[in-house]
Amino acid sequence: MGSTGYGLTLLRKNTTGIFIFRLGLGLWLVAHLVYLAGLFGKLHSFLIWSAVILGVFLLFFKRRDLLDQDRHFYVNDEQQPSNWVRRIGWIFLGSFIGLAFIGALSPPAHRDSLVYHLALPKLYLLSGQWYEIPHNIYSYFPGLTESFYTLALGLGSQYPNLIHFCFGLACLAATYELGRILKLKRCTLLLCLIGLSATPTFWSEMTWAYVDLANTFFWLLTVTAFLHWRRERRTVWLVLLGFFMGAAYCCKYTSLFLFMLAPLGILLELRQDKNVSPAAVAKFLAIPIMTGVFAASPWWIRNVLLTGNPFFPFFWDVFPSNSIAWDGERTEKYSLLLETYGGTHKGFVDYLLAPFRVFTKAEINDPDLYDGKLGWYYLLSLPVFLFWKKLPANIRYVAGIIVIYFIYWTFSSQQARFLLVILPFMSLFVGYLLQAIEEHFAGQQNLEQKSGWGQFVKPLALVAVLLAIGFNTKDTLAVFRQQHYLDYFLKNVNQKEYLKSKLYYYEMYQFINSSLPADANIFLVTTGNQGYYLERRYYSDAVFEHHTMLEILSEAASAQEMVEVCRQRGWSHLLIRLDYFIKNLGPDFQGLRMKKFNEFLESLKLINSSESFYLFEIPAAKIQQLN
Repeated sequence: MGSTGYGLTLLRKNTTGIFIFRLGLGLWLVAHLVYLAGLFGKLHSFLIWSAVILGVFLLFFKRRDLLDQDRHFYVNDEQQPSNWVRRIGWIFLGSFIGLAFIGALSPPAHRDSLVYHLALPKLYLLSGQWYEIPHNIYSYFPGLTESFYTLALGLGSQYPNLIHFCFGLACLAATYELGRILKLKRCTLLLCLIGLSATPTFWSEMTWAYVDLANTFFWLLTVTAFLHWRRERRTVWLVLLGFFMGAAYCCKYTSLFLFMLAPLGILLELRQDKNVSPAAVAKFLAIPIMTGVFAASPWWIRNVLLTGNPFFPFFWDVFPSNSIAWDGERTEKYSLLLETYGGTHKGFVDYLLAPFRVFTKAEINDPDLYDGKLGWYYLLSLPVFLFWKKLPANIRYVAGIIVIYFIYWTFSSQQARFLLVILPFMSLFVGYLLQAIEEHFAGQQNLEQKSGWGQFVKPLALVAVLLAIGFNTKDTLAVFRQQHYLDYFLKNVNQKEYLKSKLYYYEMYQFINSSLPADANIFLVTTGNQGYYLERRYYSDAVFEHHTMLEILSEAASAQEMVEVCRQRGWSHLLIRLDYFIKNLGPDFQGLRMKKFNEFLESLKLINSSESFYLFEIPAAKIQQLN
């Protein structure tokens, strides 16, 4: 609500009647107000509440502007389907949203949320400021969505997953608006939204505290602004195009891709206008690039000041990067790790088939199979590309985005959830194809031969779409059951039991939170670096969680010196998962090094152990704090 109030203030009345653009502007502003408060060490509940209340006040003050909606803009005339068909469609869409809402009310329990999306905001709030956390490289990632998690946690919310759930709803609204521009009928759009919301990975992310749906929302706004500019050639659309391009980058590094894609689209469009001068072309390109840079600049400036690299930890060799907890070697290994998605050893055929296999073979929690599930529903959009020359210009531009992004995705990290940004486009293409088939054969009704094969195409196409959605529905319901969302919602299990069943370390964390002194500082080694539920200070390497321990082991002359190093770094305790640590050591970890490591563990005091987790106290008369 508060974001909408800010958006109504930023975007003048009658500039555009589209609600989602105002929402997008307000979301960017609110996120950066929280970020700015954090930079100045003012992350306190009073200021956070003030930012929210001001936005709500502005919404109330400008509430009449919400009615300034051009409801007939781009709408395709149509004959409304029967009431029962529309009701069934809305029931299906509402059911997916309702189930996602139930899932979003559960305690966060997914890896990236616990490593940084929520863990970092929690640390920021504890210190009252947005500060550098060198040992967690994800703290250098753009943090627009994390600002909202900081806002939610700062307001005392126990349901931070709802932030991403709301971004999922915003994606559905933006998809609907884009569909209107592409001149899809309302009933067709409803089917497209059902297909999108039934997608297991899209639906699952609505229940997680992640960033991908926020990123997708701003992608949709960027493309929608571009299509508006094509029609009207008004400067305001170029400003919004660039702004949302930058806002998408504020959510996720991969959206840097838009800074290349948007200018390309503008150039292709201007090429058809022979009356445009070179100066005008430069202006058309400069406006979105400048506004995009402005929107993304808070995160670039921060990283440059902290590390010298605006894209830290990537492009290590391009920019002079420096960090006390990261280096070029780990950057290279991290890039190789990201490339293992879709299979460790990929050949030419694997790359060629990846854009198809990701829709038919992908599985959640299996990196070799793209770590997600999208379903073959989206493959039904492919026939649209067969009629490229006959497609309307707007459709061709969106199709070009899909093709170019797939090429980029294929040769980067092949994670299924990285495709979420183009799934709304592909879902709309499925609807566009159904509508094109219907309109084509509707024009043949006066032909003498009415019993040809054409009369079977429409029902067969519709059946194929419904079957594909049905298979995705089955998989989504399976995820809903496997996650035990309903059990938690109905209070069949409490929070402790729920988290214990999902997080292998939860019991150990509970012991730490209840037994260790408040000033304890824990060195985590190969535990997963999931610190959200840990109520004590901790240090853990990002990604390669055995790096610091191996470094200490290699450089220290004895086990006693290893203890002294730990003391100097301020660690009072060690929590290590021994089986993972030893597994990652390799064949070189033998002989004297193994003996030294065992002596080091023997010199510590074992406090608790659970399965392969071992909690030690590091003996020291006084723990020196690490500067």
